[in-house]
Amino acid sequence: MDRPLLTVVETPAYLTKAAKLLISDEERAAIVSLIAADPTVGDLIKGTGGLRKVRIGFGGRGKRGGGRVIYFFHSERYPAALLWVFAKNEASDLTADQRAILAREAEALVRELGGRQ
Repeated sequence: MDRPLLTVVETPAYLTKAAKLLISDEERAAIVSLIAADPTVGDLIKGTGGLRKVRIGFGGRGKRGGGRVIYFFHSERYPAALLWVFAKNEASDLTADQRAILAREAEALVRELGGRQ
């Protein structure tokens, strides 16, 4: 039996950045569906307390020329949170400062939801 889809939330920062990158509503829905179906699809980012990075295609560029979505998945008990998105031509990876900021956001989400990391 298939497991139910996980709830996925798009944070305000993620939505703002997605709009700047001209990611369509259909592309955003596909990203949400991908993570809802398999919240472990992205690679774990070391030293971030559970942040994951998944390659995405948008704007007809495919995954190689598209971008990366940074999201947090704690457990099946909590929704996954889309935190950030960037185009591959902007950066190849997050900076140490960006990783630290996003890790703090993930910790705050866990506290808000009443869980522990």
